Amino acid sequence: MGNTAAQPEPRWLLDALADEGYRTHACEIPTNVRSFEDEYLAPLAAYVADAPAFDRVLSHSTGA
Repeated sequence: MGNTAAQPEPRWLLDALADEGYRTHACEIPTNVRSFEDEYLAPLAAYVADAPAFDRVLSHSTGA
């Protein structure tokens, strides 16, 4: 199972960013994908396009 916003590590990151004054949005991505572009990038791009303007997009635990 991948990270969710409710788990301690992502929650800590979201809280730390909020404490610094950043407005945050969290979305969950698939744990294992066959097509990075179709199953990861496209849904994230659609999420960003439908949300208010973002200054930055940060990813946590997407594999290094």
